[in-house]
Amino acid sequence: MNIRKATLKDLPWLVKQYIEYQKEEDKLASTKVGRMKFDKKSVFHDLRKFILKQNKILFVMIDEDKIIGFVAGSFTKNPIQRIKNIGFLDEIYIAPKMRGKGLSSKLKDEFIKWVKKRKRGAGAISLYVMPRNKIALETYKKWGFEIAYLNLTKKVN
Repeated sequence: MNIRKATLKDLPWLVKQYIEYQKEEDKLASTKVGRMKFDKKSVFHDLRKFILKQNKILFVMIDEDKIIGFVAGSFTKNPIQRIKNIGFLDEIYIAPKMRGKGLSSKLKDEFIKWVKKRKRGAGAISLYVMPRNKIALETYKKWGFEIAYLNLTKKVN
């Protein structure tokens, strides 16, 4: 297994897999508020911006010359929380056939290394997980994440 920073050449695979990832997430969503449209052009544009931004990172995991997973995250100053510099783990994905082998943990570790190298370092790493995504929730707890906030959403139109 090899993990490296994603490049623009990875976009065709990333777009396809990101849409699959979002479809899996949609099945677990308790509300449809803020859910993504599965439009290849929009996903391509969003991922391209993500790859090119300085405070964001997208790593891909490669096995036998094929991308089998990714982790996307960012580093930001958060004026709301007491922790000023925070890493945010946006998404982590492993292709279905490769799951259950501890690969997501390796992607998480690579993201943590990236966050620690940022100027002024991060005081914490945060993420969102859907309450119905029991596997992810248990994995994050196993990795040492704790529930710090509950985010409630209400559709208004």
